[in-house]
Amino acid sequence: MTARVTRASAVKAKAEETVEQRRLEEAQRLGKLYGALLPDVLLLRSRDNDVRKEGGRLLFNGRAIEPAELQAKAARERRLLGKPEPDRGRRVARTASGHKVGDSVSLKAKRSAAARCPCRR
Repeated sequence: MTARVTRASAVKAKAEETVEQRRLEEAQRLGKLYGALLPDVLLLRSRDNDVRKEGGRLLFNGRAIEPAELQAKAARERRLLGKPEPDRGRRVARTASGHKVGDSVSLKAKRSAAARCPCRR
């Protein structure tokens, strides 16, 4: 079987090629800009932080910091991203009244303990 090459498939292939080429160029540009700090920058950006280089200064959420500070912040984020301890069980969230979140509770009055006693006949 041979695949038919249509104009649409050729355009799509060219578009995917240019997207991949742009992605590669962007990765090279960032590598050149941040150097050894690039993995830390990408991690912090993925955690919703603004990290950029402006005028030769490194800015973290609008504040100028040193590269060592950036590495320390990235190391902390990596620790926080770590897997939870295996001995800790999953906790079910409960409301102030002690019910599980999302449970429905009957609003009718409960019977008294005397009314539920099987000894009464």
